[in-house]
Amino acid sequence: MTDMSAKNLYSSDAPQRVGPLIRLPRLLGEFGVGIESALQGTGIEPRALDDPDNLIPYSKAALLLDRCANMTRCSNFGLLLGSWSDYRDLGLPGQLMANAPNLEVALSSLVSVQQMNSRGASVYLHRSGENWVFGYGIYAPDAVARQQIYPLIVAMMANSVRVLTNGAVRPIECMLPTRQPDDAGYFVALIGAPVRFNQPEAGILLPPSALDTPIPAASSAALERLHTLIASRMPVTEQVWTGRVKHAIRPLILRGQPTTASMAASFGLNVRTLARHLEMEGTTFQTLLDIVRYSMARELLLITEMTIGDIADALAYTHQSSFAEAFGRWSGLTPSEWRTAQRN
Repeated sequence: MTDMSAKNLYSSDAPQRVGPLIRLPRLLGEFGVGIESALQGTGIEPRALDDPDNLIPYSKAALLLDRCANMTRCSNFGLLLGSWSDYRDLGLPGQLMANAPNLEVALSSLVSVQQMNSRGASVYLHRSGENWVFGYGIYAPDAVARQQIYPLIVAMMANSVRVLTNGAVRPIECMLPTRQPDDAGYFVALIGAPVRFNQPEAGILLPPSALDTPIPAASSAALERLHTLIASRMPVTEQVWTGRVKHAIRPLILRGQPTTASMAASFGLNVRTLARHLEMEGTTFQTLLDIVRYSMARELLLITEMTIGDIADALAYTHQSSFAEAFGRWSGLTPSEWRTAQRN
């Protein structure tokens, strides 16, 4: 459907483009599992996987990945799927990347239009010391299988920068907010770069020089046409600013700057203007910040071995006690109590 608008087959406020999931039947087949069996109980119809441009709810896509991993008894199912994927699975945003003049414009372009493909997670690009992190974060509250989704996306990111630059750029390392598996070497082999586990974010680390790398197949004329086409197909929503802010909060948190002023500056607005936009949509920056922080906190408590103090730091709290107090307001439990209850 590259010449048509994406087809949303379900009612959902967090649609996800099928993209690399179109390869599920083939990968499942290698384990002797049929796609029909995997789809049972997910609420996804088989026809949804007929076209990579189809849209399904993010939560259903996550549930499908969870079932695939369980039915194949393959704990690395998402990683395998990601190893087969790259920017060409992203539809029009992927085409936009392929026609950018250099890697920085390619990655920034994806960040700016990624809501076209997903409103259950965000892609971002931010500095980490001298290097850059091309990252991905889930904020759909009901998404399962994060242990499958993050390796899938990180492998896809690593492949994308390699393919876009004809092998000129490779990640320094990759980061995953998941526990370290017994077969960590398998991750390194499939992703093609060192991998660190129990990290506060998922993404790939790139040297500063990498962003200047030209995209060999780029076309400025095609880039201009794609910008116009994508602008006409970006999702229309009544909560434009709510979506944009939720999409951009995670990198601010990871940089330790989750303030209204930082967010407003990133949009080229003053604080009052941003607050007014959000107020008109029935929310505030602090409300959205709490939603994303709570989602990140539960994720890190559940699928990593990070200490409570390290999680508090990752969420940009000055003191661990401040994080514990906030988490108690959100959940009624301390972070340690919640982690123990979930694991039990």
